Amino acid sequence: MVSLVLAVIACLGIGLSLLGCVTFVVAGAGLALGFVGIVVAVGRRRGFPWLSVAGASVSTLALAVSVVTSIIFLVDRGIGHDTRWKEYTEVSYDPNRVIALSPGELPIMPHFALSSSGQGALYGGYGDDCNVYYLDMNTGEVLAALDSNVSSMSVQCAAFSPDGKRAVSAGGTYPNVTGRDVGQTVHGTNWFLCYWDLSNGKRLALRRGGDDWVRSIAYSPVDDKVVTGGDGGDIWLWDLGTMQVVHKFVGHSSGIKRRCLVWSQDGKALLSGSWDGSIRLWDVDSGKEIAHMDPGYGRVVSLALSLDGKYAMSSYLSGPDQPVILWDIQKQQEVNRFGIPGNPWQTRQSIEVTSTAFSPDGRTALFGTDFGTVIWWDIQEWRQIAMNRLHEEELYFVAFSADGSFSISVGKDDLVHHEVKFWGLPARDTAGVQGHSERQQPNMERTE
Repeated sequence: MVSLVLAVIACLGIGLSLLGCVTFVVAGAGLALGFVGIVVAVGRRRGFPWLSVAGASVSTLALAVSVVTSIIFLVDRGIGHDTRWKEYTEVSYDPNRVIALSPGELPIMPHFALSSSGQGALYGGYGDDCNVYYLDMNTGEVLAALDSNVSSMSVQCAAFSPDGKRAVSAGGTYPNVTGRDVGQTVHGTNWFLCYWDLSNGKRLALRRGGDDWVRSIAYSPVDDKVVTGGDGGDIWLWDLGTMQVVHKFVGHSSGIKRRCLVWSQDGKALLSGSWDGSIRLWDVDSGKEIAHMDPGYGRVVSLALSLDGKYAMSSYLSGPDQPVILWDIQKQQEVNRFGIPGNPWQTRQSIEVTSTAFSPDGRTALFGTDFGTVIWWDIQEWRQIAMNRLHEEELYFVAFSADGSFSISVGKDDLVHHEVKFWGLPARDTAGVQGHSERQQPNMERTE
């Protein structure tokens, strides 16, 4: 009798889970076990006592499965469901301009980089199409598709030279693949670094190595040197003239992700952020650490440095409300923080700030959220000026236009089609009311 009762309860629990449309496989297995328990229990009542132990065991197992799946159902359907982040999705204005990135469908997680003048951009992704595309930001025309001629590659990052005439791209190749023009088979996880002439789309140099992927890259603002960071945490300084490593910056204990390497304007210092949670300032010539800031939790996902080099912003995948933290670099202290409210385990949506930027005058900042909202923020008063949900599906990148009058964001409104969107930032005295500007075109004039 006990077996029969347990099995019936198990079946009811499984049915509840199935109605919630969650964990179909587990729920189905539990339902089957529940029926087995019923059959065994009925068999015992009809004169098969040797089935009693088996009946009780099977029915108890079915009950356990049903309880687990029912809990999953209840959590998924609302217990602890956190919707506080949605207050940052309630304002949405049409962008002033949109550039649809070609080809029409790109792999997930594309990288995007702007030239210092804002005239050009580099973007791409990984998957079947692994080119780096060179984009004219004025016309929206793709000027070149930079093909590294390396099989099974994954381009993770790219950057412009200071004059916008050359570029670098980097990433990794998958195990046991052969470079089409290298003629050798490489094994395991391998990195590559490409150097490009953008006037003709030709590759100037290629370096490859093993045991890591390059995830982040930044071009010196004063000469032909770049820094790269990967999964291991070390940062390499490269001389592009020789394609040799000058020295390494050693200190981070975990990976350097995209958008987590930034040069100072004079090229003498480098700011880095890591999944170990720390951000560090380095002296470029000596490779020595100058400053070290750590909030006590991990996974830096974006980094920005003010033009005067006095302040840094870092955003996090961990920590309370996945914060953006403003740091005083000289004092190595936190100044203030902002976070999207919500528990990421209960939101059904990633809610971290994936990209940050200082305005040219250093008085305001842009926060780009994973769910597509651009937030314009007053750094001095530490308050929101305006916001706009520009991308329905996801946002990867945000920056100011050269004159600071527009935000430039990159994201997608569906699963595969990516767009650059220009939002004219409203007048400060009306931003809290309007959140929108009637500017028709960003000022993209080249500044030398």
